[in-house]
Amino acid sequence: MIGLVLQLFHNRIISAFLDAETSNEAFATGNAYLQFIAFFFVFIGFKACTDGVLRGAGDVGMYLVANLCNLFIRVVVSAHPYGAYRWSGMRCQLAGWSII
Repeated sequence: MIGLVLQLFHNRIISAFLDAETSNEAFATGNAYLQFIAFFFVFIGFKACTDGVLRGAGDVGMYLVANLCNLFIRVVVSAHPYGAYRWSGMRCQLAGWSII
């Protein structure tokens, strides 16, 4: 549902924070980001449902393994485009934000 809202109303959402006439590049970047990230809300919902099923079944060990794998994947993916061997302060900050 959130993904659909982002796809349909991305211009209005960005307009609440930016003025399209004064900051064209930021406005276009915000629109592109919302359209891109909307697709991934499907996976976030699927993960939340899977986590609930695992916790409800009492399989806390599998829940822990699933979330640690998720964390590992998010850190690796965030580090890859920026060069895993050359971490500057900004790259570390980006990897930190991927954990949240």
